[in-house]
Amino acid sequence: MPPVETAATGTAELTYDPVTRVVTWTLSYSGLSGPATMAHFHGPAAPGKNGPPVIWRSPKGSPVEAPVKGEATLTPEQAQQFSAGEWYIKQPNQWGLYQVHGNVREWTEDCYNKTYTGAPNDGSAWTKGDCDRRVLRNGSWTNKPALLRSAFRGTIANSSVRSDTIGFRVARTLLSP
Repeated sequence: MPPVETAATGTAELTYDPVTRVVTWTLSYSGLSGPATMAHFHGPAAPGKNGPPVIWRSPKGSPVEAPVKGEATLTPEQAQQFSAGEWYIKQPNQWGLYQVHGNVREWTEDCYNKTYTGAPNDGSAWTKGDCDRRVLRNGSWTNKPALLRSAFRGTIANSSVRSDTIGFRVARTLLSP
């Protein structure tokens, strides 16, 4: 299915007070390709499964209109889950990961190449090319929404660059059973 191209924009302002266990939110959006139908936090889920809605951020069964404002007092169990990052807003990707786009750009092992000609097609790192520069994937919290996708690619010098917009993901190879 091809992606839907929209001029959609949005922001989410969340606050959480661990002493009172109160979470508040203001969600603003515009330019959606269709009407918003609901807004809620999803709760913990087993790997590969979707979690159920835990807190509705919009009135249940009512039309959703921006801005969506609200607050909720969490139970002690919900507060622990929320603080541990077990709640999410988006659906998980095919590996069961949530909210992987838009935090920091990911510094990869791949050497930089201007095109994909000659790239490995088995998922391994591309260790040929301009290895003084490494590929950055994804967008960071400072980028426009159009750049918050895994196909977005940039480059960075291999020297001691420090930035609050660049990070890396720890991964491991899983062996087949």
